[in-house]
Amino acid sequence: MVNVAILGFGTVGSGVAEVLTTNGGLIDQRVENLVRLKYILDVRDFSGSPDAALFTTAWPADSQAKAAPAYFAGRWQYPKLPLQRPAR
Repeated sequence: MVNVAILGFGTVGSGVAEVLTTNGGLIDQRVENLVRLKYILDVRDFSGSPDAALFTTAWPADSQAKAAPAYFAGRWQYPKLPLQRPAR
């Protein structure tokens, strides 16, 4: 299983969440693994969202979700997290 965390729930983050929830079955088949949205990190309140249970304001200490670079404010931002290459 691959757990995904989205950093930010703006235009891109909410779109990624929608794609993962809407096309989850197809994504699972194509990557031959279960891909699940585990956390959404954002400082704003989205308590009315259908994904409200996934929101947090801090990176969970027990998280095994992988992080990827994001394009923000005109440049690439790389997370300061221990990144690991997934086993194949």
